[in-house]
Amino acid sequence: MYHCLLEAFEIFDAQGGLKNSANVVTDFVTVLDMLKALGHKEINKAVKSIESCRNDPFNFLGVTKEAVGRLAGQVPDDVLKTLCLAWQTHKNAIKAKQVKRKNAMRRKEKHLIAQLASSQNEKNDEWMKLVYSELNKIVRSSAAVECINSILRPYLNASKNHVTQSALNLFMAYRNHRRFRAGERKAKIPFEMLTGTIQEKGWLDLMLDKAA
Repeated sequence: MYHCLLEAFEIFDAQGGLKNSANVVTDFVTVLDMLKALGHKEINKAVKSIESCRNDPFNFLGVTKEAVGRLAGQVPDDVLKTLCLAWQTHKNAIKAKQVKRKNAMRRKEKHLIAQLASSQNEKNDEWMKLVYSELNKIVRSSAAVECINSILRPYLNASKNHVTQSALNLFMAYRNHRRFRAGERKAKIPFEMLTGTIQEKGWLDLMLDKAA
């Protein structure tokens, strides 16, 4: 049942088609009802918390629908579905904590990309960059909150009862204006990615300018 809940957060189905948001929510609620039927006190407590905001975690599906709609006018349908599924597999590989699963996801992505390569269409690389770039703009709010919480938590623990709004503002400025050192976004800056505006100075220089 836990894996059924996780599957609800998969944007695309096994054929690369966009899932119907109403069906996703219905399936998600059904699994929650099954969990409650177990009669486990702690599980029921967690389910109650989830039910209070059960629609919010799926707001990203609406954003995805718009993104896929834009791509549909530029990429053939069969290619688009393959690339959407490849992108989703790529994301699963990044999130996977177990090496076995991570490697399996990477192999699946390569297999999907190889399917496109077999058609020998000269636009395959162009389409892949376009689809991946567009879908990478999708932000799942729950994932964003978890990410920021995991990063911020050590600082909060180290300064209990001394957390100020100014400190949080500084943290926010750093996270938005520092340059990634590794990963897919290496050398990029969140501010640049969001606005398309080039940031000439480093985050520390920007803060010093602000304080001057």
